[in-house]
Amino acid sequence: MKPHFFAVKLDETEYWNKSLLRKTGRILGIYIYNEKEETYLAEMRGSFWLVFIHNETEWEISDQTYDEMYEGTAQADFEKYVHSREIEALPLKRPGFFGPCRIDLKKEFPALHRQWEDIEEAREYLQANWIL
Repeated sequence: MKPHFFAVKLDETEYWNKSLLRKTGRILGIYIYNEKEETYLAEMRGSFWLVFIHNETEWEISDQTYDEMYEGTAQADFEKYVHSREIEALPLKRPGFFGPCRIDLKKEFPALHRQWEDIEEAREYLQANWIL
């Protein structure tokens, strides 16, 4: 079955150091998932496996702040399960929107989406090319 990838932007501001947030504003974690794959973790409703792409800040940041921020990702969850109903409740938006949302990568980038056979290929491309 061919995958159908979505990106999801989650507000992860609460997990960051307050002194860093004074320089960045809110911080969103950007993940991707395959809508066609749900995992059931002892519950009636499935969960999506989210794979980390990168963080997005509310404000433009300096190189020094960028380095400081990425030192903080050493303890981050780069992959995690999230209940599908939590993800599906997020509004569907276009790339470039800042705020918690979902982005349909198949709709927004059809030519790229056809090239990705699995989530690892999508992750590699999206981490190298910040198009979201």
